[in-house]
Amino acid sequence: MNAPEWLVDVMPAIGILGLATSACYLYVMYKSRLDAYVMYYGLAFIDVIFALSLIYAGFHGIIVMSKGDDTPNIRPIECLSQAIHVSIWYYCDAINLLIIVILCLDQMPILIIILISGLAILVPVWHNSVTNSNDLSVKVSSFCQMSEIVYSKIYIIAMEARRWVPLGGLAFLCITSIILLTLQLKYNWDFKWTDSNSNAQNMFFFVLLRCLLMIISVHLPLILFNARLAQPNKPEISQQNTNKIEYYIRFLQGISFGLIQPILSIVFLPKYSDAIKQFWNQYAHNTKRDWQSVGKFIKS
Repeated sequence: MNAPEWLVDVMPAIGILGLATSACYLYVMYKSRLDAYVMYYGLAFIDVIFALSLIYAGFHGIIVMSKGDDTPNIRPIECLSQAIHVSIWYYCDAINLLIIVILCLDQMPILIIILISGLAILVPVWHNSVTNSNDLSVKVSSFCQMSEIVYSKIYIIAMEARRWVPLGGLAFLCITSIILLTLQLKYNWDFKWTDSNSNAQNMFFFVLLRCLLMIISVHLPLILFNARLAQPNKPEISQQNTNKIEYYIRFLQGISFGLIQPILSIVFLPKYSDAIKQFWNQYAHNTKRDWQSVGKFIKS
């Protein structure tokens, strides 16, 4: 496994937290019909899928740990069905990166194209396992680590994309901010980037927040384990730390997307915070009304 036992144990809890917050967001925004946040709908949907994968990954890891066998004893093709979370993680990574790239270039991309395009990542992810499906000599750990069931080059490309695409998005947003500030100063703060500056600002915050959360989630584990990874004479140590890094990345992503992002959205997005307040006020009102009706029924 090579990942701390406590990290595997808390995965289901983190997944449940993310599932609750993302589902709440989807429900509240649907009831409030805030169409300006269409890309938030898409990413919240992906966060729901990611949260479910964390729950599955946690229970999968707990079951494998209970057997106490971490030796290579399972074929990669079996991981596609037993470790479903691995494919989901690659898919969610692809969607997150696609959304960051496209939103930096266009405010209203076609969401369905992004969701379908993300499925293309599964072709290289599954290729190694399918190709070696008849080779009984190829075995991997029962934990089915991301780095073990795909080609090493594919894993490296995926890791590098997670490292640098959010940083590129952040740099692009900084350049855009400088240009916007310059134009605002030139036109005495009357310059409009779009016909709806409010929605543009919300979308800017949305992309900026996602970039920052992904940068922290990916780079913090890499920084912590960087010294240990740089040991070419000890490949087994590098593999162990690669597996640890993956689980720490998913742990931080679960915390970021399931807890930090909803809190910051409530604080900085007025429409979302108003929708949340309206939702809870309505819920409290309905609860009070039902309680009174029960009291009247008892008295009668």
